[in-house]
Amino acid sequence: MPSLIAVAVLSALILLVDGAQASEPEDPHPPNLAASVTWLPDADFASLGSGAGISGKEHQLSLGLFRFDAADTVFDIGIDYEYVRYSYTNVASRNRDLHRLQVPALFETELDGWRLEGFVAPAVSTSSNVFKDYLNRGSSDDAFVSARATMHRGDTTTEWFFGVAYDRSFGEPRTYPVGGVELMPTPALRIRLAFPDPGFAVQVSERQSLQGRVFPAGHQWRVASDDFSRAFDYRVEALRAQLTWSKRIWRQLSVDLSAGYETGREHHFANNAGATLGSEIAGTWLFAAGIRLGEALLPHAHGARF
Repeated sequence: MPSLIAVAVLSALILLVDGAQASEPEDPHPPNLAASVTWLPDADFASLGSGAGISGKEHQLSLGLFRFDAADTVFDIGIDYEYVRYSYTNVASRNRDLHRLQVPALFETELDGWRLEGFVAPAVSTSSNVFKDYLNRGSSDDAFVSARATMHRGDTTTEWFFGVAYDRSFGEPRTYPVGGVELMPTPALRIRLAFPDPGFAVQVSERQSLQGRVFPAGHQWRVASDDFSRAFDYRVEALRAQLTWSKRIWRQLSVDLSAGYETGREHHFANNAGATLGSEIAGTWLFAAGIRLGEALLPHAHGARF
């Protein structure tokens, strides 16, 4: 209830404050900041007994720190952090506090009429008891690297792109193709027909925009038991559809409110006895609120950057 009240108050403030354009930037030039909180209400486990359920809360903070220009090439450096808490009902496992910290290095360069875009992001993804003392407790199992490279070509109304990505968006480390087309039939409308993240963006007015996206919302954390005697991978699989309304309320400050639905949900983890559990979870609605300062992109689940 306090979370819903906070969202309601935030909505009222937005309606009272005037501002400037709110569309997501094509060039997220640092320095910038994006912060958000996402609520996943309680949902039933399919196979862990009557009354078994789970709810979640995701906190994300992304900072674009520096940009370096070299001839036709641009490099951006940032920090991206997420804290996720999963709370259980009638499940033989303690609630889980999970952290992911990555340092993305993004680049863009021109290659004979094509544009090459990509990023490499070394990261740590683990449970709270390891994360708070990572230098002493951490291991190579907690670390991973996400990477993506795409080639782009087109004009002001149509842009084709294709490439490859390696990350944990599907619930485990995986290499997969990416590609599609972005259509811009008018300056106020952008349509993305792409795998794995189709979507659209509409500039509703000078100050407001509406954006929708469907994308994989999985991840994998390395988790240690409280006494550090056992370790296992906590894997999440899901497909998320999210609609976001944005309004710039003051100079470079924007507020974002989102609603969506998550389906195809699975959680794989260990119970208090160390036995591995894997279960489908009922689909659920989700709600999010966030702010962006500067030319920042909207955050996506678990740090996936599309």
